[in-house]
Amino acid sequence: MKKNIFMNIQQCILRFGIGLMMLSGATVMMAQDYDDDESSATTENEDSIALAKRRAAKKKVEPVYEMKSVSGYVVDAATKQPIDGARVQAYNNNRYSVMTDETGKYTIQVPVFVTSLYVTVPEYNDVQVPTLEGTAPTANLYSSRLNGYYKKTTGITSERTAMVDLSSAISVDGEIENQLAADIHTINRSGVKGQGVAMFIRGLNSLNINAQPLVILDGIFMDLQTDRSSIHDGFFNNILSGIDPEDIESVQVLKNATALYGTRGGNGVVIINTKRGKSMATRINVSVYGGFETTPSTTKMMNGNQYKNYVSELIGTTENGMEHSTAAYSIPFLNDNPDYYWYPMYHNNTDWSEDLYRTAFTHNYKVNVQGGDDIAMYNLSLGYSNAQSTAKENGFDRLNIR
Repeated sequence: MKKNIFMNIQQCILRFGIGLMMLSGATVMMAQDYDDDESSATTENEDSIALAKRRAAKKKVEPVYEMKSVSGYVVDAATKQPIDGARVQAYNNNRYSVMTDETGKYTIQVPVFVTSLYVTVPEYNDVQVPTLEGTAPTANLYSSRLNGYYKKTTGITSERTAMVDLSSAISVDGEIENQLAADIHTINRSGVKGQGVAMFIRGLNSLNINAQPLVILDGIFMDLQTDRSSIHDGFFNNILSGIDPEDIESVQVLKNATALYGTRGGNGVVIINTKRGKSMATRINVSVYGGFETTPSTTKMMNGNQYKNYVSELIGTTENGMEHSTAAYSIPFLNDNPDYYWYPMYHNNTDWSEDLYRTAFTHNYKVNVQGGDDIAMYNLSLGYSNAQSTAKENGFDRLNIR
């Protein structure tokens, strides 16, 4: 009996010890699993923080300013009609910009320290307006044909710029002198349409050395026979005749450009800039031009019989007129004998001016489309020009796609 009780107590102690060991082992195992999870979570958090830091370093942080709202209108200075699609931006900062609606009104959010707005739209001069308390003065835009005073940058050279717009000219050569006559002089090489001109900024200072300016078209140097002498014989090809004046936005003349272009700019520089898309508003321009040139006036001439009488009287009134009058019958056109061999050739009344000259007609057709979005701008143009010359069998024919 005692033995059984002892064995039962022993078994209970043994079982309690085993259970205690198992409980202790489980506790240790649970503690170990907890430590592993905490270490893994800590590592993941550190990786996330490092990744966030790297992303923040890559992303440019834009400064945050206190903003203000400015409203105003943009109108045509001549007609006082509203201009829609005009771009209004903070001066020298295109991050803050809007466009006017169909009533010419705009509302723009700019930082409080912005004191002026810059207004720009194709076919008009740029305007700068101040920002007042919540409102801005009405921006009156003038045609780009007038000289503009506001620019985005400050120039350091002596220059003048002409805007080419709504031009009926065949080549831009004549337009340059029409608007910049005080800065550049052009001499027509011929009366034939599109033949071109010789241009001089500093005058004709040499007969043998080339004195024509350097011409740059959209950053590309153009060769206007720069190796030719100033005085030359014959006519040369006009490379500017391949450009429709309607595709040209501006022509800039630099009188002193040696510092910028070296010796090639010693005679001055003519910079031609073609049109580019500048506004997201779609603009479609259609232009049709027509004109004519009358037959040039000529000196009134004698006909064949009148000239024959004149020559006969002239011979009779000169010294030894009788001898000359006897010899006059040897002059073919004075012989009135119909059977004379040369009679048909010398007895004609031909008005060479009538056969050479004519009334010449000129017509131009041009279509231009501009527009774009916040990704890209575009400018498409199609033009056809046909210009007759007053001299028959001469003319000019051009198809432009740009």
